[in-house]
Amino acid sequence: GASLTGILASGIANTPAGNIVAVTAQAAINELDTEKMSIATYDSDGDGVVDTAEVIVILCRNNTGVTISKMAAVYISGATGQTPTIALAKADAEATSSKTIGVVTADIANNATGLVALLGALRGYNTSAFTDGNTLWLSAATAGGFTATRPAAPNHAVLIGFVAYSHASNGKIA
Repeated sequence: GASLTGILASGIANTPAGNIVAVTAQAAINELDTEKMSIATYDSDGDGVVDTAEVIVILCRNNTGVTISKMAAVYISGATGQTPTIALAKADAEATSSKTIGVVTADIANNATGLVALLGALRGYNTSAFTDGNTLWLSAATAGGFTATRPAAPNHAVLIGFVAYSHASNGKIA
């Protein structure tokens, strides 16, 4: 086979795809190392079994007619093929709150698939509307939104998580 000598990864173009936004191979490697791999699964003892995971995700499909934004709370609305479909969750009704499964990890365009975090530590979110330690509840006022105030009856109290770090772009939800 051919070999590459004297070519740097920073000089190789990359076409951004999925959740990778880097435009060079080196930048894509750096992005994976610093952002994506920190939430990967680990086999610390090499036995082929995942020992720890910082976040557990599920692949879902958005068929709502609009883009579902990163950090939106969603519920399972059905399935297409063998993939669950999702819609924005809201705490004002049983139908849109009781099936809440998690938080979208990146924008999901209409008729596209994307990841929904079910459990774990979510990094890189805008949590600046909240303070460290706030409890996050599913909002009864805004579909897909969070509130730091527990919804009162007749609304439904759906726990989303806790603000581990309040920040405009590097916030963390646990």
